[in-house]
Amino acid sequence: MELTLRGIAAVQRERIISFQMHFNSQVINRWMMNSNNYLVDCVVWTLLIIFACLRSYNCLRTSTYWKMDGPLNNFVCPTEASYVTRESSIITCGRLCTVRDSCVSFIYNPTTAITDDNCYLNDYELNSSNGCLPINNAKYFKEIKQTFSCHPDDGIYRTVQLSDGDAFTYRVVHTELSMANAQSECESSGGNLAKLSSISRLKLIYELMTTCPGFGGANMYYVDGSDSNSDNVYKWSDGNIIPMTADFWRPGMPNGQYEHCLIVLNTEWLHDDIGCSVAKNYICERQ
Repeated sequence: MELTLRGIAAVQRERIISFQMHFNSQVINRWMMNSNNYLVDCVVWTLLIIFACLRSYNCLRTSTYWKMDGPLNNFVCPTEASYVTRESSIITCGRLCTVRDSCVSFIYNPTTAITDDNCYLNDYELNSSNGCLPINNAKYFKEIKQTFSCHPDDGIYRTVQLSDGDAFTYRVVHTELSMANAQSECESSGGNLAKLSSISRLKLIYELMTTCPGFGGANMYYVDGSDSNSDNVYKWSDGNIIPMTADFWRPGMPNGQYEHCLIVLNTEWLHDDIGCSVAKNYICERQ
């Protein structure tokens, strides 16, 4: 009886092995006959993985920050520039340097006439002011590349260490409210409307809105600042006056007699004035 069972088991094993060999042969033959289909499958899976990476917002991206070099400020160096054009702000001039592979530094001069060039891109770092013209308010920047991770558009506060050492805690809210209601909502979460008081903060918003998936769909966001006395003197909520320079304002702004609140607009992502009752998205800041 025992021998008979062993014999049956041996036969079964042989049948299983034979089936496995036949199955493997069939798979190999099918793969060889339909290799194009398998190639398509591989491409599809690769695209799905890339899509999942983008949806997770954790893909590393190349960004830049700009380090201002004091000794070369207040100079313009037209003879050194590899490319000269006109841009509406430091932010857009710097962005032009970022997308130009050979650019490693730039000078922006906000005081030129409206028809003159004011953005000077350089293919190397400038070490002296030789050949440069002394011009007040011109600023020289070195471009430093870095990597960063985009985050989801989920309205959650996040803290970013900016290039000037500022730890900026902010959240972007895609719910349209009046300025007063937006400020109240920020306060309810322990914050205030965001005070974009430096080039590094403006640069962060520019990068976020123009680079990261899920952002940039809206074109206006309330931020901190107003001329509450209707005197065309704009102040942040802490009482400090907002400089009336091209570093902070869109060209020709502020310009509204009845527009007393501030937004950033999706052209240069600089300040613009707007009526306070208009419903817009907003950016909060928390200390």
